[in-house]
Amino acid sequence: MKNFLSLVIIVKDEDAYLKEFIEYYRMLGVDHFYFYDNDSAVPVKSILKEYDNKTVTINKIVGKAKQMEAYKHFLFYYGKDSRWAGFIDLDEFIVPKTTYSLTEFLKDYEYADALGVNWVLFGHNDHEIKPAGLVTENYIKREFRQNVHIKSIVNPRKALYAANPHFIVMKDGSHYVDAKHSPITSAFNENHTIDVVQMNHYFTKSAEEFIKKARRGRADTGEQRNVEIEFEQYRNIWNEYTDTYLVDKYLIDLKRSMGIG
Repeated sequence: MKNFLSLVIIVKDEDAYLKEFIEYYRMLGVDHFYFYDNDSAVPVKSILKEYDNKTVTINKIVGKAKQMEAYKHFLFYYGKDSRWAGFIDLDEFIVPKTTYSLTEFLKDYEYADALGVNWVLFGHNDHEIKPAGLVTENYIKREFRQNVHIKSIVNPRKALYAANPHFIVMKDGSHYVDAKHSPITSAFNENHTIDVVQMNHYFTKSAEEFIKKARRGRADTGEQRNVEIEFEQYRNIWNEYTDTYLVDKYLIDLKRSMGIG
């Protein structure tokens, strides 16, 4: 195998966030990033020129609702090359609580074939327009509770297909667990696990950025979001708890790796 840990990400017009995402996960031990560029106005390849093909693989994918197709492509063409592959989005940052690196964290799950990590959803943090600086630094307010949705890190050689963006259907006999080693059977996990690991999902960012995101349409279905209704809902419930765990643990190192003060 070429890689211990890889990430698989579909991207459309998210150039402002690419470097922060890559450098964060490189700090956590990710070996390789498989990007699927879904008709970005500025090609992802032109933005990531500084990264060689040992770090980044970029495939073009054209049309609406291509997320599941991208995952299928990865499993067929690249699945054999990684021990673990995380199927996540560019606004999702995994935060291990018991180790510094994600690769070290995964050592406790060597017996398993798939790990589900629960979301915590971050709101707009009173930003109406896109602020300067890093996403991880600007957004520290989230919902208080753990979200039931998971995202998955799996052994791609035992994966069959992605049922949806959250859950990968595995071969019979595979062990799909949450962070506390309890079985997972769907895209939802009610067991409290964010004291062990959480996935910071910077879903809205600022009001301005959420509007742009909504206009792109959903990557899995292509549907447009109802911006007014959804954002007012998120404004009320996703800014209720201040969570600086990622900032306190990683921000200095992240800025150093990005070459910023």
